Amino acid sequence: METLLRREQAEVCLLKTEKEIASLLTIFQQVADELSWQPGDYLHSIPNHSLHFAGLLDGTLTGGIQLVLQNEEGYLPCQKVWSELKFRPDEKLGHVTIMALAPEFRGCPGLFWSICVELSRYCVAQKINAIILECTPPMLKLYRRIGWPLRVIGELRKMYLSRRGLHPAKS
Repeated sequence: METLLRREQAEVCLLKTEKEIASLLTIFQQVADELSWQPGDYLHSIPNHSLHFAGLLDGTLTGGIQLVLQNEEGYLPCQKVWSELKFRPDEKLGHVTIMALAPEFRGCPGLFWSICVELSRYCVAQKINAIILECTPPMLKLYRRIGWPLRVIGELRKMYLSRRGLHPAKS
């Protein structure tokens, strides 16, 4: 794993090995079960285009973010679900498939925010124009509170797009 941020007992890392990623995917599956979300094998299905940002507290994995990048043709797997989503070919996007902390770590000061900051830094460094994510209404309020101006772009289930802090799309 590559440490991106270290602050007191908290760390944010980019996971590199299959074993590290499998540990985070286990937490993601536990959260999915808790929320009655049934991702099937989706979280495991795109390893060549997925990045995993993890939060650690005193060395313990707490949760993180899975970011899926476009394939060589500019396609994101979420477009299978939201077929109405159309993007310009020159637009570089990422899809946050899940952002989750294990229940016992929710509310830890700065942990969730630090993971989001490192995701944003990565996107800026890689010139990713926007991130796409699906979220519940309570999480939408949280994301907006931390400064992500999300707007609805898909209706099957609410899908949101954020361009804040990322490179603006070309007109």
